[in-house]
Amino acid sequence: MSVSSTPIIPPLNPSRERTRLRLKPAGSISGYVDGAWWPRSRDLAAELPALAEVLSVRLGVVWRVVYALTSWEPAPRRIRLDGRDVRLEGFRSQDGNVISVIASDRRRIRLLVIPQDMTEVASHDAMMAAAGRDNSDSPTMILALDNRHPGEPSA
Repeated sequence: MSVSSTPIIPPLNPSRERTRLRLKPAGSISGYVDGAWWPRSRDLAAELPALAEVLSVRLGVVWRVVYALTSWEPAPRRIRLDGRDVRLEGFRSQDGNVISVIASDRRRIRLLVIPQDMTEVASHDAMMAAAGRDNSDSPTMILALDNRHPGEPSA
């Protein structure tokens, strides 16, 4: 009998805090990102179960997650969610502010990752901007919104 090295992630706890996620409306023409996610930690394996559960409504079965190695604590190559393995693929070349969640049919959602230490107001503004129907700003531009003066347009 072989022993699996894939961590088993426990089922979601209903009393757990809500996933801080905003997505563009269905059918929107995608810009650089399809929405934004504000995780509570840099532990990707711990954060993904709740995110995958919410995204499964739009994507279906989550198959793969692509992330920046430098933006997260070391993560396993696979985690077990709902009885199936989900591949975690970290790359040094991946934009540190973006995570891609890929479904089994190859559809994907690219999310702006809001830094955990960002203020609530700045995080809210960045999430709303990233989820705007016509937004095509880069992640760097979206995260810089809180540094602009009120009413100043994006570049």
